[in-house]
Amino acid sequence: MIKEKEGWQSKVKFYNNYVIKKLKSPREIEEGIKQYLKKKNKSHELKELVKKTIKLTNTSLKIIKKTKAPKDYFGNPEFIGPREIKQDRAILMSDALENLISKNKISEAQKLIDQYIKLILNLWQYKIHELNYKFYSNYGVINNQVILLDFLEITEDKKEVIDYIKNKKWDSKKDLKKRIPPKLIEYYIKKMNENINLKNLEKFWK
Repeated sequence: MIKEKEGWQSKVKFYNNYVIKKLKSPREIEEGIKQYLKKKNKSHELKELVKKTIKLTNTSLKIIKKTKAPKDYFGNPEFIGPREIKQDRAILMSDALENLISKNKISEAQKLIDQYIKLILNLWQYKIHELNYKFYSNYGVINNQVILLDFLEITEDKKEVIDYIKNKKWDSKKDLKKRIPPKLIEYYIKKMNENINLKNLEKFWK
């Protein structure tokens, strides 16, 4: 049986070594967001959020299609149809970290976090930044290498990256406690603060 998963922007089918992402139509995107906002009692935000999501999806696709960044940074995406993308299958970052911590391999788990940060800096060299700080679900691991799985929320606008850095959205222990093993939270925040800053942005953003 083929495993399936669904997000705001796409539906994903999982095969042995790859996944197929089918991009949603504007109507499907609206329906998904409508259900989410209804639970949050924020239905009044529907129109604005749908417009923002569709624009971000389209912008991200344009960036991915034209970038000179190594394709394996994104799991070697291949556009196999107007709205279908084939991508290497990876282990979710959260699952990979949990597995290592369960085996008491703390240093190896920390190395994955180091790789994640290194990938951010590497992508900056190609003027790409992923806007969502949810590294535990938007990134994955293939052959001990961290990749960006969800590349439908990226930007090439440096001003947006500056805002991201100033806001320090990654520095939320309350949220992180629900997502990654407690032993890694302090390490993650420390390394993000050390590396994801305006000085490095100027150094790597070419």
